[in-house]
Amino acid sequence: MLKLDSVEIQAAHTIEWGRRVQIKLQVCETDNLTGAFDLLIDIEADAAKALGETLLAAAEQAKKMRPVNAWPSTVTLRTRK
Repeated sequence: MLKLDSVEIQAAHTIEWGRRVQIKLQVCETDNLTGAFDLLIDIEADAAKALGETLLAAAEQAKKMRPVNAWPSTVTLRTRK
């Protein structure tokens, strides 16, 4: 599993590519692993707005949800004889 460590966002406007949003997500591995990775995202400004709206809607929906177990507390494996 990866954990989000940091987020850097900047706006850009170039002749070649137009209005854009550049995002750098730094993630690191959890548990016994120790790697860290930068995820670079470069999207059009309108796409960034749509993504932001989608994230806000999902966050609002998550606030209203009842908690459930993400992983089963016990796992039963069945084998064929």
